[in-house]
Amino acid sequence: MTKIWRFLDTGKNPGVYNMALDEAILEILEQGKTAPSLRLYQWSPACLSLGRNQGLKTINLGSCKKLGIDVVRRPTGGEAILHWDELTYSVIMPRENPSLSLKELYFLINRALIEAFYSLGIKTELHCLKESLKNPNCFLSAGLADLCCHEKKLVGSAQLRTRGAILQHGSIIISHKPEILFSVFRFPSKKLKKEEFSTFSKKATSLSEIIGEINLTDLKKVLLAGFQNVLNLEFFEGKLTGDEILETEKLLEKYKKLNWEIK
Repeated sequence: MTKIWRFLDTGKNPGVYNMALDEAILEILEQGKTAPSLRLYQWSPACLSLGRNQGLKTINLGSCKKLGIDVVRRPTGGEAILHWDELTYSVIMPRENPSLSLKELYFLINRALIEAFYSLGIKTELHCLKESLKNPNCFLSAGLADLCCHEKKLVGSAQLRTRGAILQHGSIIISHKPEILFSVFRFPSKKLKKEEFSTFSKKATSLSEIIGEINLTDLKKVLLAGFQNVLNLEFFEGKLTGDEILETEKLLEKYKKLNWEIK
């Protein structure tokens, strides 16, 4: 049976707004007052997003400020991601099937992404990198949530589950900015920074590296088609509800603070 979901394209917004909106939709969906949604969005200005419980000791906040890069904490876990030239997807859905495990849902959504990339001539596969030591940079490791191409990480995703709903969002990299990325982290030594910088190109990739220039409109179309086909969905182009807008405004104050989850 085909399910009806809402499609949202909310364009470019600050990181604080993007994270507040993701959580707002999750909360309103859990109350049964909005539709399951696929949201596509970007970040302006560029933003470094930290995992829910990630510490600040490895983050160079001074460098971020100097470069005009916002810093925000995500409601989901994982490590830091620099949102510079990318498209972010966000899936907010009810927990209709409590037996569906975290791993199974990652697999289902990644199947939709795999189909979308395949239509662009890009062959991707589920997590394929060997686990590295815990690294504050999301794209220097890969887990069960991630997609790779030619054994390099292309998409990093993370998930949050509440009693009645699920949020999964992920970063689809159009092009990397490694010089900028490495300037926003602190390293124990210049030697380690140099070593990790030299291995970055072996562990991470981007759409532009794989296929050259990418049309953003085309990318959004294939992503929508991938979710339609794999999850058996029918989408309508929707708008934010009044409840979602009000809840987002309330949550903005939370996401303006970097220490809201630090223990």
